[in-house]
Amino acid sequence: MLTISIIVSEFIVNSVSILIAKAMGTNDVVNILIQNPGWIGVIFSILAVVKINDINLYSVSLSMSNVIACMIYKKINYVTLTLIAGSIGTFFTVIGILNNFINFLIIAGVIFPPIAGIMLTD
Repeated sequence: MLTISIIVSEFIVNSVSILIAKAMGTNDVVNILIQNPGWIGVIFSILAVVKINDINLYSVSLSMSNVIACMIYKKINYVTLTLIAGSIGTFFTVIGILNNFINFLIIAGVIFPPIAGIMLTD
């Protein structure tokens, strides 16, 4: 179902993009955004973020379901897990903890590749 929804949504977004490009007579994305009202770009940006976060929440709910099922041998509804994961992510975003996450990713990107290189050559 996820694959079908991704294919359908990509088809719709790409079709609208092609129609706009044909109507404008150009294939340059920057010119299209400059010549059109800004709300078109805002709508597509919001739709892209919603689509990506939908996929992220879906995978998190499946992972949480498997972890909980292995730990306490009880199955919990995916909708409940999705709401919990979305609420936790929103809470972390509001309090600003995710700003420090970028620093963690930079440090991890500096530390782990050399270690993996040593392990691969050893």
